[in-house]
Amino acid sequence: MSRVPGGRARSGLGGDRRGGRSWRASPVARGWAGGFTLIEILIVMAIVGIMALFAVPAMRGIILDQRLKAAANELHLSLFLARSEAVKRNTGVTVAATGGDWADGWSVTVTSGGALLRAADALNGVTVTAPASSLEFGRDGRASVTGSIQLVATGEDSVSMRCIDLTLAGMPTTAVDTDGDSSNGCN
Repeated sequence: MSRVPGGRARSGLGGDRRGGRSWRASPVARGWAGGFTLIEILIVMAIVGIMALFAVPAMRGIILDQRLKAAANELHLSLFLARSEAVKRNTGVTVAATGGDWADGWSVTVTSGGALLRAADALNGVTVTAPASSLEFGRDGRASVTGSIQLVATGEDSVSMRCIDLTLAGMPTTAVDTDGDSSNGCN
């Protein structure tokens, strides 16, 4: 047994404790330090790099699909707003493509007086095919143009499409293309 500061006797087994700490030497005092070796870090970095190679293309498709979904929702909301404002104001409301191209944005205006109700910015990476460059909702909520507005986002090798169908009653409905073939519309 040996004496430790404070006058207590200490056995060689390290069983005595003072202040909740063992009197054994710490790993640093014994010459051992924790951490990772350079080889371990390089192996982990290589594995993360390989996983990123597979994740990035999948993320690109998700980003394109979300961009298309946001554009379709924005146009659907604008059409719904135009219809409800036409009924509420008892006058026509026009939704018109900016510069004749829906992908450049659109505006919702009151037909008589031209008050701007809503404007949408250009759509990046989305092409739009519509039956007309503008349409009007009458005071009864009916649309002047019927048909399908197709929004297409194309990636390197995949095509995503959403369609907004307008009936004569003026109610817009959104559909999603399920087969990846934009030539047959949203099915």
